[in-house]
Formats: sequence, C-alpha cells, structure tokens
Amino acid sequence: MNYEIMRFVCAFFVGCFLFTAGNLTQTVTQNQLSSPSTLGFDGVVALIILICHLLITSLGISHSLEFVSSAVFLIVFALLVLGLKVKNNNKQDFAVYLSDILIMGVCFNLFVGGVFSLFYFFFLAKGLEFPSQLWFGNFKFVNFFYLCFLALVFVAGLIYLKTHLKKLSALNYGNDFSWNMGINPVPVIRRALLAAFLLSGVSYCFFGVFSFLGLLFPFFIRSLPYFRGDLGRQFYVGSLVCGFFLAFLDNAVFHLTFYGAEIPVGILSTFLGPLLMILIIAVQKQSENVAKAPKNH
Repeated sequence: MNYEIMRFVCAFFVGCFLFTAGNLTQTVTQNQLSSPSTLGFDGVVALIILICHLLITSLGISHSLEFVSSAVFLIVFALLVLGLKVKNNNKQDFAVYLSDILIMGVCFNLFVGGVFSLFYFFFLAKGLEFPSQLWFGNFKFVNFFYLCFLALVFVAGLIYLKTHLKKLSALNYGNDFSWNMGINPVPVIRRALLAAFLLSGVSYCFFGVFSFLGLLFPFFIRSLPYFRGDLGRQFYVGSLVCGFFLAFLDNAVFHLTFYGAEIPVGILSTFLGPLLMILIIAVQKQSENVAKAPKNH
C-alpha cells in the first residue's frame, strides 16, 4: 500500500481514538476538563515506553520500541481488566474514588515527569540513545501492521459504542439519573475508562504523545450546537471530524517541511492546543455575556 495513504489512514484512526477517549472521560467524570492526560493515562503509557526502552537497550532486544511497548501495554491492559472484574459495584465507594481520580492522575503525571528526567540524565550520561521522538507524536514510521492493528481497534471501538451508547447517554445526565433509569453507572464508568485507556494507549505506543488533543477535540466538539447534548452525534460524527482533521494536518506537515525537516504533528498540538483552548473558552464566555446582557428596546 502507498506510504502516504497508510499514513493518512493511521492519522485518521488516531484522531478518532483521541477524541473518543477524551469524550468518554469527560462524559463519565462529568468534567469538561477531563482527558486521558489529566487522568494519568498518558503517564502510564509514557512509563511503559521508558521501561521498555531500558529493557531493549539493556537486553539487546531486536524488536522495535513501538512493538515492545505496545505488547507490554496490552498485557498491562489485560491485567487491569481482570483486576477490575473482582471489584465491587458499590455506589458510594466508587463515587469517592471517581472524585479523587483527577488529582491522582495529575500527581502521577508529575511523578512520571520526574522519572523521565532521571531516565534522560541516565541515558545521556551513558551515551545511549533516548527515544525523544516519541514525546512528540508523528506518523513517520507507519507500516501495514500498524494500520491493520488500528483498524481492529477501530472496529472494537464501534462495537463498544453500539452496545454502551444508551447507558453512556443516561450517564451524561448524572449518576443519579442513571440509577433512576435502572442503570448501574459503576460498571459503565469502569468500561468507559478502560476503553479510553486502550484507545489513547495504543495511539501513544505506536506514534508517540499528541499533547492536548484528548482534551481539545472533545471540548471543541461538545461546544458546538449541532453536537451539544447528543452523545450519538459526538461519538459517531465528531470522531470522524477529528480523525480527518488530524489526518489532513499530518498530511500538511508531511508536505510542508522546514529546511528539509518534518515538524512532528505532536509539536503543533503541544504549541497550538493550549492557545486554541483559550480562544474557545474566551468565545464561549463572550457569547454567554452577550446572552445575559439586558437588551435595549
């Protein structure tokens, strides 16, 4: 398959994954500033990548870092799924846990940042190669195996949404509303967070970190009148919009090089993401102020 087509499709899948992961976390936590990053998912994946790179360097493993870290991540994910199955579905216990998960995620990310600094110092002191390219997501090294694996995850995500959309829609109105509808929100929240962890983890292991997109994509889509309050439109249409946006953005950086070097699309998301977020919030606040202002007759 043509390299540029594979790259475009992989970027499309990752854009869909990052939006879906972010929208799931914002839905179940009922917090529009929630994302896989603020929940600590990015930190877990980054720690896995660092450990795998250390093992590859120390043991002389011949496989690529992307392959090894993805395999280890899937093992961790499977163990997490099995571990959560034995947990109870107590409403009060889980509510307390969910209220603290954001601050725990932020603290864990700070911890991983410290670990990253130690690893970087260690590898620099030893004169070893450090996988700095994975900290700014890019699609330079796509291949057919990556494409097929992402396609399988995409299909699995569609199946998950088809079977859970009704419960997620009830949860979108609050936990108490879900209980009144006869839906136990605890397993719904667990599965949603696991799905978000899988989607973001696969993206980061294969292609590196795309900072802010897991927060910016759903925040922007949910703010548009066409998508507001309709989870079906958000997940099915919004994910496609974000997928194509990331694919076209990556296609642009692929063709528009800087002195012959390609700027990773992950750098653009890190640089432009916070600015766009501020702009969106400012526009929203301005609209709210205009709507609240008394009208002169």
